[in-house]
Amino acid sequence: MKPSRRWAFNAAAMLSAALFVAAVALWVRSNSVVDRFTLRQSASERVELISTMGGLSIATSQLGPPHPNALMLTESKLIVPYPLLALACASICGLWLATHWRRTRTPGICAACGYDLRATPHRCPECGAIPTKS
Repeated sequence: MKPSRRWAFNAAAMLSAALFVAAVALWVRSNSVVDRFTLRQSASERVELISTMGGLSIATSQLGPPHPNALMLTESKLIVPYPLLALACASICGLWLATHWRRTRTPGICAACGYDLRATPHRCPECGAIPTKS
């Protein structure tokens, strides 16, 4: 894997791990507290992010015409359960762990850069690392 791709993959894995921890923390918090964040509000529409009872929902509310007797309210929701959100966030981190484990455990592959060491088993020609005997 090229260094720039590896750097981007490592950064994505770290972000994935941080989002996983945040999703689990919000999941635990949502069982006792209801959090509401208004993302956008106008005279006729409101968009909220609501965290409650193990799920994260995006709710859009459309208010009726600004007339004192008109109380029309329509609402639509998209609900994402926190376990699904945590699993999605952990997937990239899990992929990073699997590739890291495979690269460090596979014989004949440099643990530092992943270069094939069959032709030069004593030193990696790519990065200069000396492989450990296993």
